[in-house]
Amino acid sequence: MFRKVVVPVISLILVVGVVIGVVAVVNNSKVSDGGKKEESLSPEMKIATQLCQPSDYKEACTKTLSSVNSTDPKEFVKQAILAASDAVKKSFNFSDDLVVKASKDKREKMALDDCKELLDYAVQELQASISLVGDSDLHTTNERVAELQSWLSSVLAYQETCVDGFSDNSTIKPTIEQGFVDASHLTDNVLAIISGLSGFLKSVGLQFNIPSNSRRLLAEDGFPTWFSGADRKLLAAQGNDGRKEKHATTGLVIHNCRIVPEQKLVAERNEALQFTAGQFLKGASWIKNAGVPVLLGLKR
Repeated sequence: MFRKVVVPVISLILVVGVVIGVVAVVNNSKVSDGGKKEESLSPEMKIATQLCQPSDYKEACTKTLSSVNSTDPKEFVKQAILAASDAVKKSFNFSDDLVVKASKDKREKMALDDCKELLDYAVQELQASISLVGDSDLHTTNERVAELQSWLSSVLAYQETCVDGFSDNSTIKPTIEQGFVDASHLTDNVLAIISGLSGFLKSVGLQFNIPSNSRRLLAEDGFPTWFSGADRKLLAAQGNDGRKEKHATTGLVIHNCRIVPEQKLVAERNEALQFTAGQFLKGASWIKNAGVPVLLGLKR
């Protein structure tokens, strides 16, 4: 009982300390060339300006973060990812307008179809990034920067691969490239913010360095403390001691799954993508309109 009370209290103290520390440092920072203009900025805008400092598209970056009504750095990161996700979705819809034009050329139609699929993957990577930041505290988010960088780099790669699918003399390619400008700029900004997050936290006196000889403690349910609620729920279904309905043939626990005519236990596609290489597979490897085979024991 004591441990259950102490852990939330410590977490709350850390969160409050982060917010107070950021506000104090931002408000007390010395003004150089910014002069009166810098002094007139709100604490939120000062944080946005500092986080956007490493980005190549600073104006777009600060505009994106200007709507954040908080001094919690995690909220700024989340807003940046949300903006990038919205931009990718807009470029996806923009591509739909070209279907009629592309249908006249078989090669361009195939390239456009591939482009839609790649953009769908990009949105999934961004949604995973949003979930990671939203379900984690600032400490955990800072620890998993490399994972976020990997996902966000994939988003840029998907956009580039989409454009490269069209021939140089394609009449559609310039339109596709133009439609990706905002999405690529905002995604690049998120990468810059994530990459500079540790430096920003140090500048406000917050360091979350974990000694190499320390252990990452498990939560009460046996999962690492950085596991999101959705991940815990999905994995816990495999060891639920029969409290859920079981497969009549195999005896496996069924949780958010169903049996298809081929008697294969399948999970929802979006859940399976978190733990398999499914997003890179096509064709017969998938059970059409049903999901993907569950690979028990396969972890992220």
